[in-house]
Amino acid sequence: RSHVISNSTLTTIAKVSHPRNKTWREILGELRKYPLEYATIPAVAAFVGLSTNWMGVKMLFYPIDYKGTSWWRAPGVPYGVFGWEGVVPCKTEKMADRLVHIVTGRLLTVEEAFGRIDP
Repeated sequence: RSHVISNSTLTTIAKVSHPRNKTWREILGELRKYPLEYATIPAVAAFVGLSTNWMGVKMLFYPIDYKGTSWWRAPGVPYGVFGWEGVVPCKTEKMADRLVHIVTGRLLTVEEAFGRIDP
């Protein structure tokens, strides 16, 4: 059995795959026809963006102590199987150690740091 594609089918496919450019009047007409639909797109996108950024910042710093079950949690990791601790509170010791090594090794010597303190 052979498959024959009619001219009307090809015309429909061509219109769908290669739409013509719309004029400014056509675009404004669509905006006037469906203003709420077009206004909700940036509003929803802004809400999603702000809420995910807010949640990300909260997850960096809170909770200060681990909240959840202690069934399994690797040391130095902010998450367990059922729980979470802020990334910064979890890594405080490691960050402080690196900061001390950078300051004392590259910026100041211990003698310079204590030499500037008045007795």
